[in-house]
Amino acid sequence: MNDAGAFQASLGKRLLDDGWRQCSLVRPDPAHLDMIPAHLGFDASRERMMLVTQSCSICGVSRNNERFVEAMVVQMLPKILPDHNQARKGAVVRNLVLAVSNSLNYEGILCDIDRRCFIPRELLAGWSRDEVNVVSEELAAFQGWMAKYYARVAVPTELVKRFERSGFQEAMKTALKRHFNKNGTGLRVHEVVDRIYIDWEPDDELPIGDTYDVSLIIACKFEFEHLVDDVAEQILKVPHFSNDQLSLEGIKMDAPDFFWIGNLTFGAIHGFRRLGTWDALTGLEDYTSAIKTD
Repeated sequence: MNDAGAFQASLGKRLLDDGWRQCSLVRPDPAHLDMIPAHLGFDASRERMMLVTQSCSICGVSRNNERFVEAMVVQMLPKILPDHNQARKGAVVRNLVLAVSNSLNYEGILCDIDRRCFIPRELLAGWSRDEVNVVSEELAAFQGWMAKYYARVAVPTELVKRFERSGFQEAMKTALKRHFNKNGTGLRVHEVVDRIYIDWEPDDELPIGDTYDVSLIIACKFEFEHLVDDVAEQILKVPHFSNDQLSLEGIKMDAPDFFWIGNLTFGAIHGFRRLGTWDALTGLEDYTSAIKTD
């Protein structure tokens, strides 16, 4: 192993022994603040940097290991407030709120996906991890939120707005939640619905007065094959449907196709894409939500 490879291996082992992991918080050494781009507006008095890179890369010992790690500016929160509910649930694209431990002054942190940068990995060896820790159970929520950000589908903004104005998503969620509570199963919507896929035409921003043709596929999880017809029946009772056709301003859609995930083929979803704004209705909520509530 050459000198550079030996250095990377030694560095990785040291970072591992020092407890560096994904979501580790750090107060950057004042001498290195110039490594944080000025446009991020980092305020050391009320903010920290949090490592975004996966743990295996932060502490990797390979000579080909990354020389840089990604970090994100996070705001320290003395209290997690009701105003943070949506960001706490992973329902906001830009922000996520995570709970922290080992602190008398802070309950959480506010992550901002737009405030990220890369720093040399070797700097971590001279920095100290903050005494405040992200609660370990929150790591999956952070990973899912990041994955959701990178996997976003480019849906026409106008189509998203029309669905939001209609309240259709909330109406579906409310109908299913009410039904599961009534029949005594106690199931949550995202525990039954595995995936929702969408296709639309045209793939463009339409002016008011023009109509999108939309198709939906709703798939239930493996263990709930017996609930496919139940889910279909409840969704088709949503007031937005009339004679199995969706009645929304500027959207034309027939009744969704309902599947058990075990019967869903690639052919069935060819041309369809996952609509990220509806993740809270699906099994992806397990990964994008820090608080598992409907």
